[in-house]
Amino acid sequence: MRVFSILPFLLLFIFFSTAFTWDIKTRIAVLDVVSKIEGEDINGVLIGEKIRAEMVNQKAGIIVERAALSKILEEQKLQDSGIAEGDAGKIGNLVGAEKIVMGNIFKVSGKYELLIKAIDVDSGKIEFYEQIRAGNIGEIYEKIPEMVSSIIRKSKGEMWKQERVNTEFVEKFLNSEDGFTNRGFSPVQISFVGGIQLIPEDFTIFGVAVNIITGYNVEIYGIQTGLICENSEMRGIQAGLICSSKSRIVGVQTGLINNAYYVTGCQIGLINTAEFLKGVQIGLLNTVKHGPINFMPIINIGF
Repeated sequence: MRVFSILPFLLLFIFFSTAFTWDIKTRIAVLDVVSKIEGEDINGVLIGEKIRAEMVNQKAGIIVERAALSKILEEQKLQDSGIAEGDAGKIGNLVGAEKIVMGNIFKVSGKYELLIKAIDVDSGKIEFYEQIRAGNIGEIYEKIPEMVSSIIRKSKGEMWKQERVNTEFVEKFLNSEDGFTNRGFSPVQISFVGGIQLIPEDFTIFGVAVNIITGYNVEIYGIQTGLICENSEMRGIQAGLICSSKSRIVGVQTGLINNAYYVTGCQIGLINTAEFLKGVQIGLLNTVKHGPINFMPIINIGF
């Protein structure tokens, strides 16, 4: 039991020990949020402006004005909806930014989810993700200040420190008979169907998530398996009949039908689809919307 009780914190250490630090002199370009919701008029420009305003208010760094960004996008003949990580680095260099903040808004199981990623301009690598989830767009607006505060903490490498402070309490709690209840993360998840699950969907799972029929959690670090597997961000192995990762999967996604927004690793199945791919797809039908090869049977490689 003691080995499993420290596993979440070992994973946290590995993940956050590579965190990059920003300061008040860091130049940050915030792109408009792109809606991935069909049939709804979502104002991504307004969401982006609210994020910029809050980052200015909370002194996240030197925020590049939207007018300067719009000019560069127009000159480069790019739209926010078509910008990949590589393009973000190019745009950052043109506006003199060191970091790019960009994101998408989705609708998952009837709820809105805003997913933001921070990209280092020099390396082109994603430094971290942040997400908020709400029942309506108004709640998304209300949660932006809290989200920006979390972005600033992550940018300064403070998230691991916060988790480490609570290690003694959580280890004691893991060894108690009470189990996890409203603690923010859990080493295990059991889901049944239609939102009926042992741990709330907004908890982060560090360990194993088992879906009897279908299940969803915002973040999973470890293994998710079952008939239908859904998450927003996955680091590890996702295995089921139908697998979906709304934001990013780092690792292996294997099922009859696999879908992910951004894949770093491998998709193995009958049908594999992704928006972006850094790795390999193995299956009968393999598609990548933004890649060197959009469609390739049997094996498709992205980089």
